[in-house]
Amino acid sequence: MSGRGERVPRPPSAGQWTLRFTARDVAVDWEKLCSTQPEAARRAYDHLCNDPRSVSERNHRLKGSYASMSYKGRDLERWQHEVTGSGRIWFLIDDEKRTVWLQEVHIGHPKQTE
Repeated sequence: MSGRGERVPRPPSAGQWTLRFTARDVAVDWEKLCSTQPEAARRAYDHLCNDPRSVSERNHRLKGSYASMSYKGRDLERWQHEVTGSGRIWFLIDDEKRTVWLQEVHIGHPKQTE
C-alpha cells in the first residue's frame, strides 16, 4: 500500500499488456532512452502497454528473418516501434502471458536493418 509522500502508481488500463526486459543490457539501454528522450519513451511505453500490434508509421512487425524469434522455447512475433527519428525498440509479443518483451532498445537506428 502506498502512503504519504510516495509516488502515485500509474493505473492500468483495460486489457493492458505487461512490459518486461529480455536481458539486463536491454534495461540499461531503456534507461538511456528514458534519460535522453523521456517524452518519446513515455509515448512508446503507453503504446506498447495498450496496443502493441497496432500498425502505423511508427509501429510494425519486422519482416523476413526478423519477423519472429524463439524466446523461452516459443516462437514469438517480433515488432519494431520507432521511438524517435532513428531510435527503435524491438519487442516480442507473448499472447499467452500477455507480455511485451523488450528485446532491443536502440538510441540510433539499428544497423541490422539498414
